Amino acid sequence: TTTTTTTAAAATATATTTTTTTTTTTTTTAAAPVAARPTTTTTTTTTTTTTTTTTTTITTTTTPESESTSTAPLPAVSTPHSESAAPNDSTGVPCRRPRVPVVHGSKPNKPKKTPDVVVLPKIGRLRMFCVLLADHHKPYLEQNAVNKLKQLAKFGKTSTATGSTYEKKVKYDVVVPQERFREHYVRMKAKQKHWAVDWTECTDPQKFVFEDVGIAAYLIAVWEQERAQTGCGVQSFADVGCGNGLLVNFLADEGHPGFGVDLQKRAIWDKFALGPERIRLEEIDPTCAAYDVDWIIGNHSDELTPWIPLIAARSSYRTKFMLLPCCFHDFTHKFAQNNIKLGQYKTYITYLEKICQALGFEIDVDVLRIPSTKNVALVARRRAYPVECYAERLAALPELQRQLVQASMLKAKKRAGTSTSEAPPEEEVSFSRRVAQSSHKHR
Repeated sequence: TTTTTTTAAAATATATTTTTTTTTTTTTTAAAPVAARPTTTTTTTTTTTTTTTTTTTITTTTTPESESTSTAPLPAVSTPHSESAAPNDSTGVPCRRPRVPVVHGSKPNKPKKTPDVVVLPKIGRLRMFCVLLADHHKPYLEQNAVNKLKQLAKFGKTSTATGSTYEKKVKYDVVVPQERFREHYVRMKAKQKHWAVDWTECTDPQKFVFEDVGIAAYLIAVWEQERAQTGCGVQSFADVGCGNGLLVNFLADEGHPGFGVDLQKRAIWDKFALGPERIRLEEIDPTCAAYDVDWIIGNHSDELTPWIPLIAARSSYRTKFMLLPCCFHDFTHKFAQNNIKLGQYKTYITYLEKICQALGFEIDVDVLRIPSTKNVALVARRRAYPVECYAERLAALPELQRQLVQASMLKAKKRAGTSTSEAPPEEEVSFSRRVAQSSHKHR
């Protein structure tokens, strides 16, 4: 065994070469009289096994000003691949994780003697490169690697000296795991990407096609989880204010019965393999609308957004909904409230949460992984009261609806500085109907 160690500045490299010699002795005895001398033949076979491991470690220490030098630190290089390992060898390691030293940004009073500790300056730069194996390259793995590096950059802002820590501002994957969503998204994206070429609307296909693919994949994952937990059948749906109808088409392709309804027909409707019963052109009266379906979808439904929980509460006890708000509207006017600390979008989400809770829904607020800045969804999968109380709740719903509409009317008049007794609530409800019947420009 021969061991060679070379030390230069802060970099160390160790190379170990092992040589093994095996001697095999073969004895051959001739068939001769007992007095005859036996004949012995010796064969020597030498087998050489060479294992080379190279590890380079960089150590940077902080020294007092009087002892500081201008020597630049050497670059750190790690070679994780072993050329001696066979490609299909189960015992070989095609890629290993080298020993990583502890890195921190605090300045110690005394130099650290532990070789595993690397002391970096408080202000510095860390570069990381992630190279995927060619044999296992997949597009989503590359995207995951980029996301992980971005997360590491955020975590790197944590300072042990000041005690500050990084905390996520939003929570993803509240309802379904990311893996389940990503499986459906990758599959559906490959299946539906042709709509980005066959687009007939004046809007951006790259945004709307893949955004609706993400929403559809999320709903498919939610419904799949619901069937596994409750044992229910394939869920039906109604997309209220369906716009271009892409979401309706995607969910129908996945085998879910349902329909979309909107006040304005889109040219792309003619390209869908959906009959007039699956995508309907009709007026929507949110004050009395009800649909006999399992789920109601409010995807960027604009003026209809606050009415979706009321429609779901009015439909049946089993009816659930998903609300993905975009433009800000209350029951009668544009939503103008704005909490400076939260921002108007978060203020609007909180406003919708209170409406849902007043109607007896338990709400999960989830952030969808879609290409849109308006990606916060309110998912109502449960009621806060048993089914025995539904009849009583349904009887009290008209009064609760009147109170919600009246509250929106009073807030609008307060902002306008007019008297609260100038118009009766009935006129405001009629105004709400007219607003709800306007076209959805974004879809």
